[in-house]
Amino acid sequence: MNVDEKGTQHETRDVRYGPVVAAGIGLVMLTVGAALLMLPFMGALASREAGKGDPASPLANVIGRRVPPQPRLQTHPLDDLRVLREAETAALGDYAWVDEEAGIMRIPIERAIALVVDKGLPTRGAP
Repeated sequence: MNVDEKGTQHETRDVRYGPVVAAGIGLVMLTVGAALLMLPFMGALASREAGKGDPASPLANVIGRRVPPQPRLQTHPLDDLRVLREAETAALGDYAWVDEEAGIMRIPIERAIALVVDKGLPTRGAP
């Protein structure tokens, strides 16, 4: 410690970096060492858990294996999407009755567009 001309005391040197760096390196080594010591322990636990298989539910013997309710998860979503697109394309390109008694019929999309261009969209009268 030094005393300046006003009589106040102050430090004349900086913090020593050696102990700070040593503590940081020691902390990193301790962390890595703890992780390395845990590896065999975790391996033993994983192999023990793999040998057990699925845990049996107490209700499994009473209820048995059931099919889950709808909707179920898709097993082949790309195939399902392809089938859906084919059905949509077929519905948009064919004539078919929607409700024959009411006189509602489905027409191909190209024909519907041409009719809208020719006749326009229906409008309601003034209220």
